[in-house]
Amino acid sequence: MEILFIATLSGVVGTGLGGGIGALVGSRWGNESSKILSFAAGVMIGLVFFSIIPESLELIHVWLVVLLLCAGAALTFAVNYLLDAVSGTPHSHIPGISHSHDSDSSVRKTDKSKRTASLFLSAAIALHNLPEGLALGSGAKLNIGLGIVWAILITLHNIPIGLAIGAASAAEGKSILRGVLIAACSGIPMVIGAGIGIAVGSAGDLFLGAVFAVSGGALLYVDFCEIIPQVIRGGHNVKTGFCILIGAVTTLLAVYLLHL
Repeated sequence: MEILFIATLSGVVGTGLGGGIGALVGSRWGNESSKILSFAAGVMIGLVFFSIIPESLELIHVWLVVLLLCAGAALTFAVNYLLDAVSGTPHSHIPGISHSHDSDSSVRKTDKSKRTASLFLSAAIALHNLPEGLALGSGAKLNIGLGIVWAILITLHNIPIGLAIGAASAAEGKSILRGVLIAACSGIPMVIGAGIGIAVGSAGDLFLGAVFAVSGGALLYVDFCEIIPQVIRGGHNVKTGFCILIGAVTTLLAVYLLHL
């Protein structure tokens, strides 16, 4: 039960908090969005490489880890592709990051979907929160201390993502409460994923190691193929790299200091 509570704090409360801040700052979010999102991406990349993958390697063979990492990334790509097809617009567009090379047709397309941008963004993030929950639940089942550290780091990732949802909601002229609610709801799948992770964590080392690897692949796809390209397309290359590095080092220090 305590694991689900931790997942709720990290997923629902963390993302909801970010949504509230994003709804409050509105368009002003764009001034610092590239730095904040790059830091968030770095935190998650560090979590995968410094903790999730090493834990997986302790349980299953390295080639199986590589295969499942690729499988997790491919599955996330497929789900995102379907979501794009349904929405008719790339859901990975992050409010507040301008793309100077966007065509007039793409801008018109974005304007047409403006009223539902925050909802589709929330749906996409909800899908991304599921593998986060899987990793958190299975990790906490293995070691509650490990789960707490992962929850803290995932929260550092989720707050900036919630900011994007809140900013999108504010751009639609909606209330702050709506921004908080749709951001918080996007964190619910993390609790569901944690419940699944708890069950899998009791199924043996093979299943546990597989969940770590698949979740890691999904999270790496989100960072390398969605968040980072969006920031780079906004013309923030140097700042992006620096903030990603800070995020990754933050994770490394957290993992090292807690001897995990």
